Amino acid sequence: MGPARSFKVRTHLGNSFYKKWHHLLWKRLFPLQKESIGHRSPKQLILCELNAENLFISLEYYEGGDLEQLSESQWRKLALPQLRRQQKPLSKIWGLSEAILDINPDVLMLIEVGGRESLENFNYYFLKDAYTPHFIETNSSRSIDLAFLVKKDLNLKAKAMSNKNVKVSVGADRGVSSTARFSRDVAELHLLSNNRLELILLLTHLKSKISTDTDFQGRDMRRAEAQALAHLYRKISAQHPETPIVVAGDLNSQLQSFELEPLAQTDLLDFHEIRGTPPEERVSLIHFDQTGKAHPQVLDYLLVSPHLQNKIVRDQSFTYRYKSFYQTVHPLPTTVHQRYHMPSDHFPLVLTLRF
Repeated sequence: MGPARSFKVRTHLGNSFYKKWHHLLWKRLFPLQKESIGHRSPKQLILCELNAENLFISLEYYEGGDLEQLSESQWRKLALPQLRRQQKPLSKIWGLSEAILDINPDVLMLIEVGGRESLENFNYYFLKDAYTPHFIETNSSRSIDLAFLVKKDLNLKAKAMSNKNVKVSVGADRGVSSTARFSRDVAELHLLSNNRLELILLLTHLKSKISTDTDFQGRDMRRAEAQALAHLYRKISAQHPETPIVVAGDLNSQLQSFELEPLAQTDLLDFHEIRGTPPEERVSLIHFDQTGKAHPQVLDYLLVSPHLQNKIVRDQSFTYRYKSFYQTVHPLPTTVHQRYHMPSDHFPLVLTLRF
């Protein structure tokens, strides 16, 4: 399945004949679309970070058949009754699938995964079962967890683990300290070759900007998590000084913010800074305020240890933009309605390494 049908068209399609024609035409026009971006030399490794926005996929009542032919109503009915409201719209799942197949990553780092079953269903039914799933159950109260998908044909062994029980000291820099845990986790993936540790990936989803009575926009918690993440990174770096590390995730703030200052003070480098990406090309989410005004934001990051500074393939590392049927890049959304029709409210980040 190639990258990019028109997501808006998909959402409103009601005629199964048209949908079938649309899909067959696309396969004829672009039978090998997954090579369009993900083409690489044998010595390159493609990483992708993506907040998939509530990736809940329940197929409890699925008995086979072509998922391409289903309406959104039929799709929701495949889920358990108590999960139907959470079920991610089918059009958006196909949109994610097409983007991922276009990028063709070796390792996909996913945020907001609605459980192990959702991850396995997404891989099997929408990504051609090309990946080995590594699901990490986190501390999330909303059951939006972290996961890695590792290409089955990747000549590296993968080992995943959790850091969700690491202590987080909230308010320590103000002298009013309380102990907590990460809002979600820092999921850790080791990639090994012949028992040699080649790369460490740390994936996180820091506290959201939802306020509480004692924490405006989650800033205190997010800063505490950034401190704990920076400490964890330094600890792992000291344990494996020769091994490159990538810290990835939705940090829910800009790296230059006060909350993320502890992370910015490490030796980690933003791949966008290394390649000199223009500001508008770094945007990973468009926030709309109560008046409907658009605010471009950079919330997602791929930070690399100094080992990797000279190993980035600059022209193949970028913030991905979703595409239309004809492979044209969709402009950034200017209305809430346009953003809703995107596969996710976040854009994927792609990092290609000489490896």
